[in-house]
Amino acid sequence: MIEYPPGYLEYLYEQIASISSILGGFSIAALTVLLTAKPKQRIASWATGSAGLAAGILISTSFLASILASDALKTNATDVSQLTASIQPLVGIVGPLFPVGIYTLLISLGLSGWVRSKATGITTSVAALIGLICVTYGFFATV
Repeated sequence: MIEYPPGYLEYLYEQIASISSILGGFSIAALTVLLTAKPKQRIASWATGSAGLAAGILISTSFLASILASDALKTNATDVSQLTASIQPLVGIVGPLFPVGIYTLLISLGLSGWVRSKATGITTSVAALIGLICVTYGFFATV
C-alpha cells in the first residue's frame, strides 16, 4: 500500500467530490437544455442520454467521495487500509466512476452540437476530443 502524508486522502476525496459536484451540475444543466430539443432527432436522444448518465454518475461519485473524505478525516488515514473496513470498498467504486463520469460528459458535449447543425457538431466534437485527450493525459500523468 502507498502511504500518504496525514490529511492527503481527505484532501484527495474532497477534491474529487467538489469536481464531481460541479460537473454533475453542468450535466444536469445540459440535460435540461437537451430535453427541450426536437424529440425526433436521434442524435438529441443520444446527447440527452449521455448527459443524464453523466449527471447520475458524477453526483453518485460526489456523494461517495464525500463519505471517503469524511472517513479519512475521522480515522486520520495515511493509506487506504486505514479507512473504516466498511468504507474501503468505496475506493474501488469512486476510482473508476470519476473518469467514466467525465468521459460521459465529454461524449454529451461532443454530441450536443449535432442537434443544432453540422458545423456546430464538428466544433463540439473537436472540443470533446481535445477534452478527452487532456483528461486522459492528466489521469495517466498521475500514475
